[in-house]
Amino acid sequence: MDDLVAFLNARYDEEEAQADVAAQHQKPDWSCPATCVVDLGEDLLSIDDREVAYHIVLHDPARVLAEVEANRRTLDLHFIQSGTGGTWDTDPPAICNECGTPHPCETVRLRGLPHADHEDYRQEWKP
Repeated sequence: MDDLVAFLNARYDEEEAQADVAAQHQKPDWSCPATCVVDLGEDLLSIDDREVAYHIVLHDPARVLAEVEANRRTLDLHFIQSGTGGTWDTDPPAICNECGTPHPCETVRLRGLPHADHEDYRQEWKP
């Protein structure tokens, strides 16, 4: 089930690339002043709903990049132990180095949930 790890790494690559592009067009800190205008650096985005504006600011490129890094490090912790099977459905099954359970472990499967609506996501990956 290394396919799930490859799938997740591809999504992280996409998120990182999008955040890198957005970061080139922003000031050092995105902000949400009382007027509900999100300052994106070169442009202002007017939002009628303050909560929506805060949501946009909360997901600035720096935070997205930090989340991508944390997700990749999580995958690195949950790799297949050497000497175990190659995939989750082999005999013996591949075993997660961190959890000691069949790979992909619950942690790796949970990391896939935010991407469950992606066309390449497989239902068998659901936790």
